[in-house]
Amino acid sequence: MRISSIFLIIFFMAKIVLAISDAEHLNYSPECQKYFQAIKDKNISLLPMLARSNSGQCRDYQGRSAMHIFAGIDYFNISYDYIDDFIIRTLIYLGNEDINVSDYYFNTPLMLAAGLGKYSTVAKLLSYPILSDKQYNYMINQQNYLGFTALHYAVIARDYKTIKMLLNSGADRYVKDKNNRSFIDLAQLLERDMALMAFTN
Repeated sequence: MRISSIFLIIFFMAKIVLAISDAEHLNYSPECQKYFQAIKDKNISLLPMLARSNSGQCRDYQGRSAMHIFAGIDYFNISYDYIDDFIIRTLIYLGNEDINVSDYYFNTPLMLAAGLGKYSTVAKLLSYPILSDKQYNYMINQQNYLGFTALHYAVIARDYKTIKMLLNSGADRYVKDKNNRSFIDLAQLLERDMALMAFTN
């Protein structure tokens, strides 16, 4: 059971890491492809026009939105905060993008960023004052089809700063996945000792 659970987690994380790299195979309109590519390229001159014209309507074949694409860029690259701030503001205020949108597997941008170890992006997604308390609580504790929350994904990514930030921001440490595991159970399963320290400190 332990081996099969670890295999499932590794398989799903591989899907997340590769999710943003297959844009040329995505099933959406040419205009949406330009929009998503501008986000990936951080083309801040073209992005506002494309955001206005697409206005939250673009989805790829897995149901990922522009906000998902933003959450997944720069996994292997340096992130420039001022450009990222411009992009997220453009997506929200010009593109009418939902900061808490789910794909077909109920993954949110927050989960994607946490799963890729992107602390600064998680912080940006949590910092925008556009959600009510109820919406914020739903976002930080939302579960995907495996029952994982952003907190579960931060454990898998070994992103201990994000674990602490999520806990300090109101993440429910007792939410359990479909295998009845809380994030701390998952940390023990994957032998993430530092994650246990983050839980107890």
